[in-house]
Amino acid sequence: MKITSTLDFLSRPRNLWGVIFFYTLVSGLFVQLVLLPFIAPSWHKSHGLIRDMDGIKFHSRAVEVSNAIKTDGWGSWQLMPDGLVVSGVAAVFYTLIYPEPWAMLPLNSALNASAGLAFFFLLSFFIADKRRNLIATLPFIFFPSAFLWNTQLNNEFFVIPGIIFILLGWVMLINLHPNELGQKTSDWMGVVMMIGLAGLLILLARSQALIVAFAVIISAAIGINLYWLVQTLRKKISLQSFFAHLFVIWLACLAMYPGPVLAERYLHSIQPKVEDDPAKQSQVDPEQLVWETTPWLPSALEQQIKQMIKKRMLFVTTSSDAGSMLDVDVSIRSATDVIQYIPRALQIGLLSPFPNLWFEQAGVTDNPWLTDNPSRTFMRLESALETVFSYLCLLGLPILVWKQRRQPALFLVLAICLTLIMVYAISLPNQGALYRLRYPQFMTLVCLGLAGWMSTKPLAAVVADTQSATVLKIAISATTSWNLYNSRLNLARALAKRGHDVIMLSPRDEFTDFLLTEQFRWVNLTLRPRSKNPLHELAAIGSLIRFYLAERPDLANHFTPKGVIYGSLAAKISGVKRIVNTITGLGAVFSNEQARWLQTLITFLYRVALTNTTTIFQNPDDQKLFEQRGLVKSPNSLLVPGSGIDVEKFIDTPEPDGPPVILLPSRFVEEKGIRYFVEASRLLQERRVTARFVLVGRPEDDQPTAITSSEITQWMNEGVVEWWGWHNNMEQIYPLAHIVCLPTYYMEGIPKSLIEAAACGRPLVATDVPGCREIVHHGENGLLVQPKNVRALADAIEKLVKDADLRKAMGAKSRQLAVDEFSKEKVIAAYLKVYGIPD
Repeated sequence: MKITSTLDFLSRPRNLWGVIFFYTLVSGLFVQLVLLPFIAPSWHKSHGLIRDMDGIKFHSRAVEVSNAIKTDGWGSWQLMPDGLVVSGVAAVFYTLIYPEPWAMLPLNSALNASAGLAFFFLLSFFIADKRRNLIATLPFIFFPSAFLWNTQLNNEFFVIPGIIFILLGWVMLINLHPNELGQKTSDWMGVVMMIGLAGLLILLARSQALIVAFAVIISAAIGINLYWLVQTLRKKISLQSFFAHLFVIWLACLAMYPGPVLAERYLHSIQPKVEDDPAKQSQVDPEQLVWETTPWLPSALEQQIKQMIKKRMLFVTTSSDAGSMLDVDVSIRSATDVIQYIPRALQIGLLSPFPNLWFEQAGVTDNPWLTDNPSRTFMRLESALETVFSYLCLLGLPILVWKQRRQPALFLVLAICLTLIMVYAISLPNQGALYRLRYPQFMTLVCLGLAGWMSTKPLAAVVADTQSATVLKIAISATTSWNLYNSRLNLARALAKRGHDVIMLSPRDEFTDFLLTEQFRWVNLTLRPRSKNPLHELAAIGSLIRFYLAERPDLANHFTPKGVIYGSLAAKISGVKRIVNTITGLGAVFSNEQARWLQTLITFLYRVALTNTTTIFQNPDDQKLFEQRGLVKSPNSLLVPGSGIDVEKFIDTPEPDGPPVILLPSRFVEEKGIRYFVEASRLLQERRVTARFVLVGRPEDDQPTAITSSEITQWMNEGVVEWWGWHNNMEQIYPLAHIVCLPTYYMEGIPKSLIEAAACGRPLVATDVPGCREIVHHGENGLLVQPKNVRALADAIEKLVKDADLRKAMGAKSRQLAVDEFSKEKVIAAYLKVYGIPD
């Protein structure tokens, strides 16, 4: 239980960032001020830096620039003195704080914490469970070799965050549906900016990595554009959405474009500087740099390959005293030779350092650091332990790839990582240098492999069960695509990520396009949600029967009243093995005392439909009612609160400035209590209470109890309410309110709007009806009032309007309640348990 609580604590982004920052800062101070000077002096060069590494060079140049700043002013500062961005940045901290490497640790800790958090978010696209996601992230943060970039002056603390942020940014863009661009402008703009800044970090510190990643991403961008073009031609997305997506994708490419001038800087900077060492300079054999032109290869690409091989040859020639060299006798003279060498390069990049180096004591060379050095030998043993762990984790990578085979984002991540590792292995025939440079790409593969092991059974069981019932065909149906998109999408995505064949059924509406681009199938259901024509209802049941007979799903889950009744009848007739029904509220019929005959009919239909099925209720009142009426039996009756929300998307935010805003987000039908909300506004105006009453939603004129557009306009003209229209980005709307209100008077499941508002840290005012009372705990995170009671509603709102401290206290409890009881992870885990699928 204690371990679980710790994982839950660390799974919260702010907590994870803070823990990584503190860990990096403390470990960096320990290494620089204690470990190297006093415990392991044989490792220590000076100033808390490890000998035989670039840190000393960076430090010395930073000191020179800092002294120049102190003498001549900030006009003498250079960002990249001698091409060393680390020295330029360090010089700023040396001048402002103190001229020692530990002065850079706050920046390094912040970059490391940001990289760790971004890595956690990256894995969340492929691992549904937060705890497993966190466990898979831990090697990236705590591997011993991470000390080399956590505690020392080097390029890696710019390159590693840059690589991770680019991977995260492109995964986010790939998962962004074209139809969502209009509602999520700030999201994609933020992603593009993140990609641009990450590209700049890499460009300044290691241009080669950016050029290689850019080449891979350009290829991926073309593929993405072709896919969405096909979807446009098939009329699954609009032409406008296609061009908007085209613009965003290529804007992101442009944001990380290295440019010809900066690329040229890379080509000239990759050559080792041997001009100061005549002895080494004389060793360079011009014949080694002879290049055979490949006619079929574009000249620009061949020039890049040639420069890469030139770097390799010069490294071999000028670094003969370096340890752990590999394939120094391999001659590469053309692009064809490079292609033939790729399998060997991947072998080196993924599996080195090889076992023959693990237990070898540093031998006798001209380099005193490599001669019988116990510290160097210890480093080799440490790398051996890391390598063995990495081997075991990488074996899980094929499992994750199989599980996530429908996730194009995963294949882009793999392509970028493998290509960078391959290029490094070709350019640097040295296991030690490769071990440091490949860290972000290699650890991404290792952690994804670890995630693969945690996502499934042991490998033998996976192979045995690949074609068995562990891969289920699951049908999820509702009476609107809006319902599936708004409330069932997280569940469907979680099932698809686990490799199951998910089919969504609903009538076509404006939300269907969103479902069509997900990693599951959508089937048009011939059903009219508000029809009362018996012929139409029979046709709907017939279409469900045809579907079930054709697809033969292993499990069918039905939502919404018509979906439950019609779907269960059709599934039973068709012989579906397992039927699960979710009661998302009893609706207006059971709240209307005048509709007793209709209640009797629906109760009879429920009795037939729910027999021998598993029934999930969203609140205990509905569950108790169904059990009392004998519609379900307790062994097959389960309680799962709500549909689950993303508590990282709906986040706690402070109140805005200005007069208190009371927000009612709802469908515009009478049962939601909108008229009582308006009357409460009038009453508080009479009491001279200053507040703004706001409606968010859209008219549903085809509903028999619809609130019409003309009524809303009249209320706005009277000044009793504001209407902000309908929004698909409610996570940006709730923070604009002080109080969220839902005066519904019919039997809800659990209103998702109240859960979302609670996650945003808002106090709630709602009616004391089933569903509402599950999320609104009276006097704790909000106030409950009797339905259809204007005065009680106005009194509750007035109480919160006049007491900011009470709002703040209730808002904090709302947030905690949403996280603890209504997160999507908890709801998904509950459904997986019902389905019999391992979490």
